Amino acid sequence: AYGYTPLYFIPTWIVAKGIQLATGADLLTAGRFAGSFWLVGTMLLIYALFREFKVTKVATLAIGLAFIGSPFAWWTYTYISTDTPSVGISALLLLAARRFITDRWSGWWVVLLSVAAVLFKTGNILAVGLTALYLLLHFLLEEAKQRPWRAAGSVQGGIRGRGPLGLVTVAIVALLASAATQAAWQLAQKAATIGLPADQGVGAPLTWQALLTQVMNFLPGTLTSNVALYGGGFAYLIPLALVAPLAWLCIGGVVGAQLVVEPGSPNRSIIYAVGIASVICAPLLAILLQLSLGQYFELPPRYGAPILVGFLLLAGMIAQRNGFVKWVLTGYGAALILFVVVTAHGFAR
Repeated sequence: AYGYTPLYFIPTWIVAKGIQLATGADLLTAGRFAGSFWLVGTMLLIYALFREFKVTKVATLAIGLAFIGSPFAWWTYTYISTDTPSVGISALLLLAARRFITDRWSGWWVVLLSVAAVLFKTGNILAVGLTALYLLLHFLLEEAKQRPWRAAGSVQGGIRGRGPLGLVTVAIVALLASAATQAAWQLAQKAATIGLPADQGVGAPLTWQALLTQVMNFLPGTLTSNVALYGGGFAYLIPLALVAPLAWLCIGGVVGAQLVVEPGSPNRSIIYAVGIASVICAPLLAILLQLSLGQYFELPPRYGAPILVGFLLLAGMIAQRNGFVKWVLTGYGAALILFVVVTAHGFAR
């Protein structure tokens, strides 16, 4: 757990102890069962985010079933994994940003949630970056042309009464606050350590070629990500052909949204933000790892978890445009979950 705060482990331990008390299961098994509570919370936040962007209920159901039945969800929510809070907190961040834009929440919620995000896991800085990009693009596309001098906001007055902070200010403060929080934790961690962390043997030089290979890492791979086992093979032995449409879903959602977005669409800021994040986040994370750890390693696609909710949101926006697609996706998601249930006994170890 080197590098992680206790913010994920403490609530997971509390829930696991409750499960132990109720069932008599050992702590590891109870800890794995605790992932189901994280999943429930994540799905509620995804539903709230989809409602905020007016995605239809059928499209929300279709995307939700596909997510629950995905290899990413199987690995993340049935094992003890620090990736567990990432999708939920990124959904909450985007929800807070949307409600700040529409004058219903203070911008301080965005800042506080950004700090909480990196306390759960360093990689969640990607969720903060996506949220800040969304705010900045909304400022440039919707606000700057209308009120160019007041739109940037200040600590004295915001845009149309949006609390004490403006869009640009909130975006910058959220990024700086989350970065400062992570830096402070790293300093505390180094001060408390009694030795060097173990060399996991995965370090590699960060080259331009390595950065380029990361460009298309998260978009097609996060939702279908599996975990390689030592000695070969994968943790989740689901046929690749069965999960390949999940990659198409993400690609189709993100790319399709860029192609059909209308110039005056109220959703164009989030569409452009997710599109940009889908190609720059993996290379940026690789650079951050090099700067903070002094070494780079090939990023697993699951590291795209903090921006995955953006892919799902755009997929929902595209799916709702066609009734046939919505019901096909619903059936496909249900089939994935059925496969998980039927074969679960083989992956219980």
